[in-house]
Amino acid sequence: VSQSRYRVIVNKAQGMVTHPAPGNYTGTLVNAILYHCQDIQGVGDQRRPGIVHRLDKGTSGVMVIAKNQKCHEGLVLLFSTHDIERYYEALAVGSRFEMGGKIESLIGRDAHQRLKMTTAVRHGKKAITYYKTLEQFEKFAHLEFKLETGRTHQIRAHSAEILKHALLMDPLYGNPNEHRQRLGDAYKDILENAHAPFLHAKVLGFVHPITKEKLRFEVPPPKIFQEALELSRKA
Repeated sequence: VSQSRYRVIVNKAQGMVTHPAPGNYTGTLVNAILYHCQDIQGVGDQRRPGIVHRLDKGTSGVMVIAKNQKCHEGLVLLFSTHDIERYYEALAVGSRFEMGGKIESLIGRDAHQRLKMTTAVRHGKKAITYYKTLEQFEKFAHLEFKLETGRTHQIRAHSAEILKHALLMDPLYGNPNEHRQRLGDAYKDILENAHAPFLHAKVLGFVHPITKEKLRFEVPPPKIFQEALELSRKA
């Protein structure tokens, strides 16, 4: 999206892993950034150069990458103190949603399913999400989420467990087969190749840790997300 002396702003594609890890050593966002910006090698963690935050593999949207150590340290501090503006948009299955509100819970790893996070924990990290219903359709809703904290799977767990509406096509917190049946033949072509939640990081805003400039970046959701919305608006 945008590059400067200190940082790179990217629009991560859905399905792309943020950084190399067991099972995903190539084709990651870090591999792509290193190809274009070799000077970030050695910034921050050697295995994740330049990375100050991440998005799940299935989540698309805006990310910031640090190009030097001072910027990296400043951005890490902003994320740790939650001094970051983060808005997401999502599609969630269901026909009755409140207009909006605040979700506050503890969140921790699920004792029975290690890949999953849950709000049903006695001990965990505090998680705060604000949500707003942008559009309500017959079978799902278009939601906006604002993060105060940024826990792993925070929006996905809060939507499924607190709002009681899983994100559309979420394979971990929902049931994609049920979602396909619920939406029916009209959405068959759109959902056929959907293998991740309809969740998109649309806005990232912060005060630059070095220049002190107030920055805000916004990127539109991927084509599949927009197609589902357009079809619902026509119905």
